[in-house]
Amino acid sequence: MLPVVRELAAEYADRIDFQVLDYYADSTKPLQSQYGMRGHPSFVILGRDGSPSPPLFGLLPRDQLVAQLEGVLA
Repeated sequence: MLPVVRELAAEYADRIDFQVLDYYADSTKPLQSQYGMRGHPSFVILGRDGSPSPPLFGLLPRDQLVAQLEGVLA
């Protein structure tokens, strides 16, 4: 998934700030808990007001991630 996420980060660089966290790093545990991330990979998209979308889990088709990103931008 990381190659897809990096590709999307480049595509949306002027509109969305992507942050990739190491799921296994202890330093990311507070954010994982805050956003309800339960596995790897997990995706949380924050709206313009900072409110999180429901987390997405697992290997997702690129089109599904694009749809989520476009939904936040709409």
